[in-house]
Amino acid sequence: MLWEDSNYRGLLGFWEDSNGSIKYN
Repeated sequence: MLWEDSNYRGLLGFWEDSNGSIKYN
């Protein structure tokens, strides 16, 4: 998924970890 990319993490302000949990920057 796009959230795995650090650039998208920064843009979206959140990402999904390997367990499917939402993490926030």
